[in-house]
Amino acid sequence: MSTNIKPIPCSNCAGYRNPEIARLFSRAAGTIDSARRQRLYADIQASLTDEVPYWWLVETDLLRAHRGIIRGLRAWAGDLLEQAWMEAERP
Repeated sequence: MSTNIKPIPCSNCAGYRNPEIARLFSRAAGTIDSARRQRLYADIQASLTDEVPYWWLVETDLLRAHRGIIRGLRAWAGDLLEQAWMEAERP
């Protein structure tokens, strides 16, 4: 969305702007009718598919290292550590 253009990761750092898309996002966020919201997001997706505002040329692997006793670590989740725990080490 054009209101989220910032030079930080996971924002609209490419500067994509489309007033119609912004309007559709705003309408979808403002409705509690799930069927209507679904239609609005389908319209957004169709427009973005036609315009292709982003085209990833490179996808890098993200490597993480941790001790073997760590369980539930979800590297790609927004709650990276909220579900993780440590098992007791064996002697």
